[in-house]
Amino acid sequence: MSPFIEKYTPFAGVSPARNIDANLEALRGIAAFLVVFFHYVDPSFKPTGAAAYTPPGHLSVLIFFILSGYVIGLAYMDTPITPASIVLYLRKRLVRLVPIYLICMVLTLLVATHSYSAGTLLSNFTFGQVLFSPVILENEPIWSLNFEVLFYLLFIPISLYHLNPLLLLLAATLLGVVSAVLYPSFGSPLLSSYAFGFSYWLMGLCLAQYLPVAPGPRPAALMLSSIFLLLAIGKFNVVLVPLQRTTAALFGGTLNFPATTGTWYQRIIEFEDYAYLPFCLLIVFVFTRKTFPGAQLAIGALILAPSLTFIHLVRHPIEGDKELWLLSEVFYLIALALYVFQLPLERLTRPVVDKLLATGALSYGLYLVHYPIRFLFDRFTLYQGTALTYSLRYIVYLVATSAAAYWLEKKFQPWVRARLL
Repeated sequence: MSPFIEKYTPFAGVSPARNIDANLEALRGIAAFLVVFFHYVDPSFKPTGAAAYTPPGHLSVLIFFILSGYVIGLAYMDTPITPASIVLYLRKRLVRLVPIYLICMVLTLLVATHSYSAGTLLSNFTFGQVLFSPVILENEPIWSLNFEVLFYLLFIPISLYHLNPLLLLLAATLLGVVSAVLYPSFGSPLLSSYAFGFSYWLMGLCLAQYLPVAPGPRPAALMLSSIFLLLAIGKFNVVLVPLQRTTAALFGGTLNFPATTGTWYQRIIEFEDYAYLPFCLLIVFVFTRKTFPGAQLAIGALILAPSLTFIHLVRHPIEGDKELWLLSEVFYLIALALYVFQLPLERLTRPVVDKLLATGALSYGLYLVHYPIRFLFDRFTLYQGTALTYSLRYIVYLVATSAAAYWLEKKFQPWVRARLL
């Protein structure tokens, strides 16, 4: 049997299919809230200085792709899809995705300020946006649902025919690169986005299938360290510049599509997003119960690598608005402290991670409902325009979004699931 196909035997006889890592719920919830934070705006007030910090919303979606591939990989590792189980697989995916999606799409239309054709509405209500029609403006984050549904469908032949996900990952990456290099003779921005996004999803699948289960959980402080690294990596990515220089040397320029090519959601995932892949993998990995030889060394190297940028900033201070870097610098220092002192801080950090577990159950609802709620808030213009009103509106927005997600996930979804499964 090929080493890429062989399955590892879990420690202590634990079945991976019945051992979805509970800590992943904390990561899922954090990623969802980061997307919520990323999209909040006040039409009449723009924060400045340190308050202008931009949360890693795009990276959070890429982490969602890795998480999705990982969880699906665990669930079907022991019992791959068969011709007889395809319908059940699709039914489970649809029951999870569709009910909350339809409710949020109806809310989207209720707050919409634009008119849409019947074809656009049909596509957006059936996950065909991006590929067959524009994404409805009042719920732009649903672009990723089109990608997610496509990846779910592609998993059927992968599981059914026992295809090698690592080779598929390499093929997807190559397809995205070829599409970018040969465009417009061959390929398109959307083809590259699909290919690059699928490679992230396949990374999660590879984590699930090829790595053995660790004998025990990781320190909670290490998990929180990775989260603060996520918050800082937008300013401290030491991989980005080398990747850009390598791309320029090999291809004579960037592989990113110009902003004038296609629409934003067709080029949403770019080649340069691979500069963040090592860190996204690290973040997902430390929340799993997976391991490999040299794992601790790899974790340390990735957490410490951005310190090179930090040292450079100390030696060569930034010109211009230094406050834009302030929160990223603070977040990275916290990430370092949590990593270095992870064992002494375990008793303090474990309850934090345990509390965050509950947020994962709200993640899908949060992701879908927050954007139309934000549009609804934009209609109320009487109380805005200052730092105080910005902060108060932010708090109310978070409370409203969380409450809506709670109802969707804890009340509505169980009611639907009980009747359809």
